Amino acid sequence: QMGVRGLFSYISSKPGLKAADSVNLLEYISSLSYERICLVIDGYSLMYQLAQNSEWGWQHGGRLDEFYNITRDFFSKLQKLNIEPIVVFDGILAPQKRRAFLTRQNDNIGKISQMVKSVQKTGKIELKSQFLMPILTTPVFKEAIRAANVEIITCLHEADRHIAFLVSSFNPSSSPKTYYAVLSQDSDFIIFDVNAYIPYSSFEMKESDIITCDIYTPSHSSSFLKLDMKYFRLLATLASNDYLSMRDLGDFHNSITIEIGKERSKIIEAVVDYLQQSPNLSDLPALLRDVFRNKRPVDRDLLLSHVNESIQEYTLTKDINHKKEVEDW
Repeated sequence: QMGVRGLFSYISSKPGLKAADSVNLLEYISSLSYERICLVIDGYSLMYQLAQNSEWGWQHGGRLDEFYNITRDFFSKLQKLNIEPIVVFDGILAPQKRRAFLTRQNDNIGKISQMVKSVQKTGKIELKSQFLMPILTTPVFKEAIRAANVEIITCLHEADRHIAFLVSSFNPSSSPKTYYAVLSQDSDFIIFDVNAYIPYSSFEMKESDIITCDIYTPSHSSSFLKLDMKYFRLLATLASNDYLSMRDLGDFHNSITIEIGKERSKIIEAVVDYLQQSPNLSDLPALLRDVFRNKRPVDRDLLLSHVNESIQEYTLTKDINHKKEVEDW
């Protein structure tokens, strides 16, 4: 993920951000005069959500046949409802993601320690709070997707930008009756200018062939926040992500917020307020001079380069690097 920590909590606290709240997905797209849905799915996000939220006995290395069937069932239900899924996976870990990756691995080591203590003390593991992905889950997940005849795309690096590009670049004239949306638990997709974003946590398949979900759209989010969509990239950057740390932005955050020990979602809200009120919003150099006014020139130059890298990461261009997966992984 691009890593705007606290963003999911922020959007969850703002129900008005939703273009649609717990709607019947098929009825919703029908009301917009669409006949079909193409879901571009964040592969690793879906794998984690299915694995964590299903009962399949992962504790001893995983009952992988059960997880295979869970995955096949998920895609079979989509296809039954005339929903076309495309699953996109991350590729090689980008250099700027290594610190976040190592942090997650250290967290996993901590979980293993907690599990051992839990088993020693109670003889059992608390399923969701201590969940760890069994090592062979990924190849089994991909095998189940292929068996369902679902298209898989693997990116050169991180998938987020490519998923957003795919959803935003489909030609309406070639498929005017198809509604395109992103399905992921990664709230960073609200930053991208995509047709629609559906959080997996809101995506519920019911027994009566009904899917309900929340839907976020750029136009509605922009209107609710009173902030042009093109400035969402700056919002994500100044809130702190994988390019700019909380330490990098500490002076700025302290200047726009009052609370001590601030919640990340509160910081995001303060950044939104700052951008709404800034007289320099259309003048990026002037705005960034204000943001980094307390930094030394040598530090400021480095931070400005990180800002540029972050904004570019949220910018959708045609230099997309991915391949359709045809070989076994």
